[in-house]
Amino acid sequence: MRLPKAFVRLPWQFDAARLAAACAEFSEADWRAHPQNHAGNTALSLVAVHGNPQDDGVAGPMTATPLLERSPYLQEVLASFDTPVGRTRLMRLAPGADATPHVDIHYYWQQRMRIHVPVLTTPDVRFECGDAQVHMAPGESWVFDTWRLHNVLNPTDKERIHLVVDTVGSASLWDAVAGQAPRNAPPQSATPMLRFERTNIPIVMSPWELDALWADWLADACGSPQGPESALAINELLQPTLRDWRALWAEHGDQPSGWNDFLQLRDRISALGHSLKGKLTLPNGVDLGRLLQVGLVPVLCQPPEAELTKLKTVTHSTPSVVPTSMSRLRGSERIQHTVSDTDRLRRPVIIVGAPRSGSTLLFETLAHCLPVHTVQGESHQQIERFQELRPQSRNHASNRLVHEDAQGAIADALRRAFLDSLRDRAGLPPPAGQHEVRWLEKTPKNALRVPFLDAVFPEACFVYLLREPRANIGSLMDAWQSGRFVTYPGLPGWSGPAWSFLLIEGWRQLIGSPLAHIAAAQWSQANSTLLEDLAALPASRVYALEYESFVQDPQKHVAAIARFAGLDCDQPVPSPLPLARHTLTPPITGKWRRHADALEDLWPALMPLEARARQFVHDCQALHLAGFKP
Repeated sequence: MRLPKAFVRLPWQFDAARLAAACAEFSEADWRAHPQNHAGNTALSLVAVHGNPQDDGVAGPMTATPLLERSPYLQEVLASFDTPVGRTRLMRLAPGADATPHVDIHYYWQQRMRIHVPVLTTPDVRFECGDAQVHMAPGESWVFDTWRLHNVLNPTDKERIHLVVDTVGSASLWDAVAGQAPRNAPPQSATPMLRFERTNIPIVMSPWELDALWADWLADACGSPQGPESALAINELLQPTLRDWRALWAEHGDQPSGWNDFLQLRDRISALGHSLKGKLTLPNGVDLGRLLQVGLVPVLCQPPEAELTKLKTVTHSTPSVVPTSMSRLRGSERIQHTVSDTDRLRRPVIIVGAPRSGSTLLFETLAHCLPVHTVQGESHQQIERFQELRPQSRNHASNRLVHEDAQGAIADALRRAFLDSLRDRAGLPPPAGQHEVRWLEKTPKNALRVPFLDAVFPEACFVYLLREPRANIGSLMDAWQSGRFVTYPGLPGWSGPAWSFLLIEGWRQLIGSPLAHIAAAQWSQANSTLLEDLAALPASRVYALEYESFVQDPQKHVAAIARFAGLDCDQPVPSPLPLARHTLTPPITGKWRRHADALEDLWPALMPLEARARQFVHDCQALHLAGFKP
């Protein structure tokens, strides 16, 4: 949100010691990687869509996550601001990290101020905004102009944590922004009354809001290095579409009867934005074409998916830059496609491999580099929400699912569950009416579900990741011992440590076995099952690589996977690669050797499978290097 000054210190001063103590109550497992995988940036969700701490989205009713409910003092802090609370997180910068210079161009943050309350910091941490720079001390409260280029730098050897609150503000909060003397936070009741944001992204943006947004951007554009003439010429191109938007609104409002036409106009604005990329830069450094495509187009028309499905048809077109009239929009240019809404998901890119094979690092790298949607994590919730697909409904046999399990309404319902959960890098759902949604999926249990996923998504592309068995099994043992990856607590008949990761067939035969044997069985069954299932698919739908090769040359493999999947990289590969979200300890060559004694007797039995898997990877890559295309 624009502010008159780069920084404004608010008049609330909180107890720094209580803030730090509240933060210390959370475990490392509560922290999540940055949605764009910025190195050294992690966050802990306190207020999220539907209170889901795994949801980084901004569209939908906000409420407290279970993490916030555990912290009475943080609830007091939020209630002090007397404003509807939007997305709220604890944001952490690792030693030596920064937040990366950026301008908040997405719609959600153009409409909201960001309150920062430092929790843990040191005097050397600097917050930069435009030409200004401040240090925010523990317990203080600040807002800043997010429309200016800004960054936070932590050059120290200690973590920096801020409480960050997104809010549209209230009269009393804006009075505070206008300037009052700093005062201590008032005492709160035992149960603070928090006000949560319930409405944020419009179904259809009203013409008045659209005009207001464009007027602000046009004023900025007139001050661009390219001069006002260029800005006014772009305005002439956009005005007919804005007028048609107003006409449609007068006719339909945001009712379903107008959605298809609004989607057509939205596509026109998107096409204009695409044609303008690189042609006009605002004074804050933002490209006007990108601003239209990222900051406006995704929120112009976002009908609920379930309601949009009732319209039976999805309008899809390749528009020219600007329509000359609504009659053209409704005429021969408009192509109707009768497409089941969930058929838009027909070509996912699904990463498969044994648990702890490095699939999270591969997933996060691809999500950063490719224009794909994800469920912003693993798909346990999407798949195991269906009772029929849970091991509990199968006498706890295993996570194995095959073609026959996708019969009846299950496949459609699962596609709907994925579609409802997908978000882009900005946390926004796929635009309604988008003809095809490309998305990325990674869940270790899927190593036993390839036939099932093939039945649900018959055009899916599978990426098989193999990791050297000693390192993989050693990492599995570490993860079991951490207790952070329990999947089936209280597994009937199981007497070992709480069951972690995928449930393999024949697990009962492992009761009483050493942990090394359990982890080796998981690695072995995951890889042997994958080799059989992937070999049954057309070779054009499978790509394979080794984890060690990926970390040595990620650029090569990201480019190869992009070609294989028919996608274009739109972001560079991070260098160096950041730690993956589920990393227990920093990677060290030979870390598995601490388990060498426990694993020594297992190698002879695993070597043939390892050789077979490496040959599969080699053969697969040879096919694609020869120009084999999906």
